[in-house]
Amino acid sequence: MQLTFFGAAGGVTGSCTAIESGPASTRRQGEAGSLRILIDCGAFQGGRRETIKNNGRLPFDAQKINAVILTHAHYDHCGRLPKLVATGFRGPIFATAATADLARLVLEDSLKVMESNYQKYGVLPIFSEEQLRQAVSQIQKVKYHQKVNMGEGYFYLREAGHILGSASVELHMEGKTVMFSGDLGNNDAPIVKDTEVMAQADVVVMESTYAMREHEPPKERLGKLEQAILYTVEHHGVLLIPSFALERTQEILWELHNLADKHQLPNIKFYLDSPLAIKITEDFRHHPDIFDAEALRAYNMHHDFLSFPNLVLTPSVEESKAINNAPAPKVILAGSGMMEGGRIMHHLQRYLPLANTTVLVVGYQGENTTGRKILNGDKFVRINDRLVPVNARIVRADSYSAHADYSKLTHWLLSGGSKPRYVFLNHGEQGLMREFAQVLHIQQGLNTIVPRFGQTFKV
Repeated sequence: MQLTFFGAAGGVTGSCTAIESGPASTRRQGEAGSLRILIDCGAFQGGRRETIKNNGRLPFDAQKINAVILTHAHYDHCGRLPKLVATGFRGPIFATAATADLARLVLEDSLKVMESNYQKYGVLPIFSEEQLRQAVSQIQKVKYHQKVNMGEGYFYLREAGHILGSASVELHMEGKTVMFSGDLGNNDAPIVKDTEVMAQADVVVMESTYAMREHEPPKERLGKLEQAILYTVEHHGVLLIPSFALERTQEILWELHNLADKHQLPNIKFYLDSPLAIKITEDFRHHPDIFDAEALRAYNMHHDFLSFPNLVLTPSVEESKAINNAPAPKVILAGSGMMEGGRIMHHLQRYLPLANTTVLVVGYQGENTTGRKILNGDKFVRINDRLVPVNARIVRADSYSAHADYSKLTHWLLSGGSKPRYVFLNHGEQGLMREFAQVLHIQQGLNTIVPRFGQTFKV
């Protein structure tokens, strides 16, 4: 058996790991008797360098891939599936029902963005609408804990607690068990169920986005949101919440709905300025079977548990532009979460120079992104080819993160009952992963490896 890391190796995005079984000669020649599986086939995100990676050739022969197991619907995990299909992959793409539905929405939105960028900058989309439809048609929906046979092996999906439908993969092959964490969720996240414990495994491939960091206590999540809203009202300003369209937005809507139910929201307008987030929020209502108990109770009481009276949806460009003319104080929730594109950029350009603006940062900010620069205290950031002064108040709320922190990652890794023989760390920043690997080796006696892009390991 061998593992090859084709994405999220030494970085956070572009998740794509290949696992192969069968004799070495069979793997080389592509003959019967082998099994080649991809865990995710995501897009790289960040800037120009990542765009070049997405536009480049896939670093493997797509026709020799037997199947893909998709852990969840975030773009950095599903974004290159249509490109995989375009280069000859015709096998099944296994995913939970929620992941299948949400991935379609994410891919459709990404194609629109790529088509717009083609008109503006001449950058060709990495896939077409026809290839997108073909990829969606190859998705096979799988339930949690359903055994799926694949000739030389079989797998189960376990609840990862990251976003709706997210899964860890328990893969059995050549008499060994390999656990792929996917992205693991934060503690006490709303709507989704808690992360399941890990299966007893020989090999673990684990994400490490927050490898050496501890999140704030979850109870502080709501407090920071309330304080930011009150500050905005008191200073007659604007609260900007750059948010990922999938999950983070719905978590914030959930908390705003609960505050409205308790009559604890001020009488101001809250704008959801993201066509994708609006569609995803509607799709959430189709999957109550995988809500946690609290969200299911709210759903059974009233299906609009992600809405409230002062919420204004702005799907069209005209409606989005009209937000500029709306009086302050106001709250604008828009993508993208790392402030590298989307409608939030227009709002940042307009409101970052104002001292009575607050930017509530509720998610991971990749290296070299606009969001990371703002968090680092840069006095100017470049938006739409203009240098924009940063005079706004910046508030960081790590407790909103959808990723596990150091304590939870370690707890999950040791929850399988026995220590794995090998642990591979991916989906994280290089320096933090190396530090985390050293800690796991010294404190837990684990053989921990930080793979490079394209590196292959026999296990």
